[in-house]
Amino acid sequence: MNPELKKALEALSGEYEAGKNELLGLVKSQQEEIDKFGGVKEETKNAIAGIETKFETVEGHISDIQEKMKELEAEAGRGFLPGGEDAKSIGSRFVESEAYEQYKSKRFHGDSGPMEVGNLFSDLKALSSDRTGGLGNLGNWIQRQELPDLEPVRPPLTIRDLLPVIPTVSDTVHYMEYLGFANIFTALTANLLATATVLPVVFTGGMFQGQKLQLMKADGSGNQVEVTVLTVDSATQVTITAAVGTAFSAGDHVTSRAIGMTAHGQQKPEASMKITERSHPVGTMAHYMVAHRQTLADIPQLRGLIDNELLFGLRQSEEEQVLYGNGISPNLQGIMNNVNIQSHGTYTGTKDTGGVWRYKHIRQALTKTQISGFPPSAGIVHPNDWEAIELAQDTTNRFIYGTIGDGAQERVWRTRVLVTMAIRPLEFLFGAFNLGAYLLDREDANVRFSDSHKDFFTSNQVAVLAEERLGMAVRRPQAFTKGSFA
Repeated sequence: MNPELKKALEALSGEYEAGKNELLGLVKSQQEEIDKFGGVKEETKNAIAGIETKFETVEGHISDIQEKMKELEAEAGRGFLPGGEDAKSIGSRFVESEAYEQYKSKRFHGDSGPMEVGNLFSDLKALSSDRTGGLGNLGNWIQRQELPDLEPVRPPLTIRDLLPVIPTVSDTVHYMEYLGFANIFTALTANLLATATVLPVVFTGGMFQGQKLQLMKADGSGNQVEVTVLTVDSATQVTITAAVGTAFSAGDHVTSRAIGMTAHGQQKPEASMKITERSHPVGTMAHYMVAHRQTLADIPQLRGLIDNELLFGLRQSEEEQVLYGNGISPNLQGIMNNVNIQSHGTYTGTKDTGGVWRYKHIRQALTKTQISGFPPSAGIVHPNDWEAIELAQDTTNRFIYGTIGDGAQERVWRTRVLVTMAIRPLEFLFGAFNLGAYLLDREDANVRFSDSHKDFFTSNQVAVLAEERLGMAVRRPQAFTKGSFA
């Protein structure tokens, strides 16, 4: 590797480590403040936002270095090898492992011991937006093999890279789910027309002239509407400065982040946070492939089998579970199927032929997450939909998304976007992945061999098995907002 680029990567690694430790401390402080005060201090929010900005800057530097490395490798007539000559893929590490050597000494008969390969593609954490990983050994994942048709796939960033990953020794994940916090919480006692300027509520305690109130449908659908108090008419009625603008129903929520003073002897206003204990089992994800015994002796082919097929397949399946697991044992409770995340639904405005409406739709979804108190760290979009976003044009046929040839980072409204087929076409998900959910690794990915299956022993075949055990916890569902481009 070019010495100057190596030095730059080492410096960025130090910045990431420092930022990671600072962020972990702030997240801990945030939780303590919620538990103690029922909210988060402004300086804590600002500090977290500052680290987010710092990470965005570092990510930009990493992208620049990657492009420079590609240019240097191309000039040298070689593949992308930032790890140097000693870079090793998972397949390479396996064929050099003690488990493989022992199985080879048995002439590839019976069962092999496991060779743990660690968290799938965890060394790419440095480029993720979960803010918890270091740069790691990037070369371990992108080495060029000796044979072109057996090159290991260079893994792109995955959904796992967006989430904090925590080890666990339990077979069940127990956690507390937190839903919404408001310093004042009440509800409408009658239906409202969009032209209404008077709000009938259960109780007006804590309300005052000039206060901002937020109205939200009880089922979480639609946009949050903010109004301003003109007068507090009684213990059950308040007048606002302008028409509410949206129809609401009895039972819909009225909240506020500000609290007025309470007179001596008067009833105090109610705050709101719903805390629910959840538990989900740790599940096993595994699959195997059939290989001929000769393949085990052909090291390049064996590397390709492990890198390109088995572990790549595990990663794809893991992403499907993280997004769409139905929560029924042994499946994970996927984010998209969690009934408590926010939904922005389909776009209700006029869809211009240039496709700019998609930008508006995403921006409105981001607002929902921000209003819930969580700074969005990333979004997930299907390749088909990202194509439509990049090809969107204004009324003069100019592309909205940057210049075609400048290699712009995949971002929208300052938020990083992961483009992946793991999410279904016409659906999208944005949120604070670094705060809203966690992956829990019970057993790191490992690879085994055996001919003790069917008639494999007599037919010179071997089963190559890759598996992992993991769980998932969505602790703050409202940190996520899903939507549809349909």
